[in-house]
Amino acid sequence: MRYITANAAKSLVLMGPLALGCAVESGPDAAETGQALVGDSFANPTGRHRTVSVDGRPIAENNGFFQSLGTNGRACVNCHQPAAAMGITPVQIRQVFDATAGLDPVFRLNDGANGPLARVSTLDDRRRAYSLLRDKALIRIPINLPAARDFDVRVVLNPYANTGANPPQNATVPAGASPELSFYRRPLLSANTRFISAVMWDGREATVSAVATQPGSGQRVGAFQVGAPVRTNMLTQSNNATLGHAQGAVNLNDAQRASITDFQMNIVVAQESDNVAGPLNAAGATGGPQPLRTQETFFGINDSHGGNPIPNTAFNPAAMNVFTQWANATGTNAQANRRRSIARGQNVFNSRVIRISGVRGVNDALGVATLNGSCTTCHSHPNVGNHTDILPLDVGISNPGEGDNVLPVFRVTSRATGVSEETTDLGRAAISGRFADLNKQKGPTLRALSARPPYFHNGAADTIDEVISFYDRRFHIGFTSQERADLKAFLEAL
Repeated sequence: MRYITANAAKSLVLMGPLALGCAVESGPDAAETGQALVGDSFANPTGRHRTVSVDGRPIAENNGFFQSLGTNGRACVNCHQPAAAMGITPVQIRQVFDATAGLDPVFRLNDGANGPLARVSTLDDRRRAYSLLRDKALIRIPINLPAARDFDVRVVLNPYANTGANPPQNATVPAGASPELSFYRRPLLSANTRFISAVMWDGREATVSAVATQPGSGQRVGAFQVGAPVRTNMLTQSNNATLGHAQGAVNLNDAQRASITDFQMNIVVAQESDNVAGPLNAAGATGGPQPLRTQETFFGINDSHGGNPIPNTAFNPAAMNVFTQWANATGTNAQANRRRSIARGQNVFNSRVIRISGVRGVNDALGVATLNGSCTTCHSHPNVGNHTDILPLDVGISNPGEGDNVLPVFRVTSRATGVSEETTDLGRAAISGRFADLNKQKGPTLRALSARPPYFHNGAADTIDEVISFYDRRFHIGFTSQERADLKAFLEAL
């Protein structure tokens, strides 16, 4: 599928050909730029990835996803690029910045800058103003703190105070006040949306309640279905994103909302080939985007917390089976070795025991101090990797000690217990007003990881190696060097 609208073409001309570059500093070959969009294959550091439509049809040329429907020149595609697996990366953003002197529509004060009052009159001003976007591909998410809440907030560190972001450093937010707090997050993929169970990292677009999973009910609700809660909430999100990110002056009409939403529900993305292993659908493997077009999905599928609605269906921790056939790859060459490594990594992901403790959303929800699980306890969706029930979690990545020390720090104190924690992002608590929801974010889908570093909601891990190290350190897993290498190979092949 090769498709581009007039508005998208204008945007890409503004960005320059490097806007569709792969996630390496040198950029792609000329043949991979120009009018390449969804349906085309793009290079990334470990191979190639591709975005395809589920129904196999081209997208209509008037699709709202590619149109500037606000007032600041942006379209959805500005922050959801096919070359970055329908997201953005620092390398791609820096290329756009350099090609346009920081004047492309992606660079806007309302959320692309570190703060809404940042100076942008000179090139050096713009480099400083958009440093988090350029260096970490983070977008500023302004959220008004709920006036009704069971915790207090103090601003411990505010590196962007001179840009108008957050209350002053060392200020305590008065009880009942509802100031705007700034959090900095990675744009979620616009592809694989048909598999999600919550909209946005913190679930803030839940204008319609999620499906109440009832084990044994047989109720199978796909996110993409008309009337399904996720699709309904995506209709809201498309409008809110236009009003906010694109600074729209009026609400989208129903047709525009549906156009944007159904486009996202109709595309899937995955790594298609590996530089060493070759095509990821060869020799019995089922990698690449094509199998995702028919991948079974419904709310609660393979839920590790007992929410699968299909009668008598237990959680299967072997949620990933893409590369099972490669466990028996024959030969001694590099390709065969890489394929066996990917298969071993899949087994590590499915079965390596992780003693899960101190995780809000798991241990407190289940009432157990330690749960013997695996990666798939929280990444349970078969061959996709997100959770299929509403399961926002605090795994510790918002701890100020993680990442590159470039984010604001807030001290949050429970009024009931007096317990305080420092965090770079209040997560779900900034929506619910509940201390019990502090730091909680949803787990994203895991396909096409090689195309879209950095990782986690705040870009705290620059590489897949750092992701593995975080979990190894956080849960005292004790990965061997072989397990690390194999798990990395598997994640790169997704």
